[in-house]
This record gives sequence, structure tokens and C-alpha cells, in this order.
Amino acid sequence: AGETTEVSVPIFSGWLKVFAEFSVRVFEDGTLLGSNDEEGKILLACGSHTLEIVSPSLGVRTTRVVEITPGGTTAISLETPMGTLLVEAPDGTQVSVDRELKGVTPMGPIPVKVGTRVVVLQPRDLNSRSIPVQVSATKPAHVSYTGN
Repeated sequence: AGETTEVSVPIFSGWLKVFAEFSVRVFEDGTLLGSNDEEGKILLACGSHTLEIVSPSLGVRTTRVVEITPGGTTAISLETPMGTLLVEAPDGTQVSVDRELKGVTPMGPIPVKVGTRVVVLQPRDLNSRSIPVQVSATKPAHVSYTGN
């Protein structure tokens, strides 16, 4: 009695913005909160959140702890992880991924960013072939070309 206590309680929510070169879904305690495909932001209660950020098709799964402030936007950026591409093509075939020359067959595994990549194979004295391929972080992607 006779004392005054001041309490600060955030009553406004805040926003989360996830930047990634690929589609991800954001979960908290197993509950889907949203994705980076939606209107760009996910509304969250203020405070600390442990989030799981997932792209099942690309084999990407990471955990981030974020602090959401009242009325503010907390941004997180995800680095695009690397995957592996294996190419089978006639010897001497030039291999490019997303317009970047990677080498000439025969060649070993090629490290590339996960996601949909465009592989162009240019065998000697034959027409080039452009092949879209989905590269995952969990298993190698394969491209095979016989020259026919």
C-alpha cells in the first residue's frame, strides 16, 4: 500500500523477415508460422523465439534464435548451402552451371549452390543441351547425357 510500481509490458507484436535465395518454411515448436514466399513478413509476439527454418526439397534445416521487438521488423538472412553435382557425359564435354564454366569431362563432383540450377553440356561437334536440375544439400544431383 502506498507504493507505485512501474511495469513495462510490450503489447504490440513485431515482424520477422527471412531472406533466402530459395523457398523456406518457418516453424516454432513444430507449428508452421509462415514462409518467405508469403507477403514477406511473419507476425510474431514480442520476445525471444527459437525458430526452425526448413526447405524439405533442398535438404536445408537450420535453427535460429531471434528477438522480436514491438512494432519492429527482425530480419535474418540465410546463406545458400552447397550441394554436389555429378555429370556423366562424353569425354571433352564442356560443363557450365548457371552460365559459369565448371570444366570439361571427365570430371569429379562439382560443388554448386542448392536450388534449381541450369546445367549446359556442350559436347565436341554436337549441339549443346540445357538441363535444369534440382540440387539438394543432402544428396548429389546427377546429370547424364549420351550425346543423342
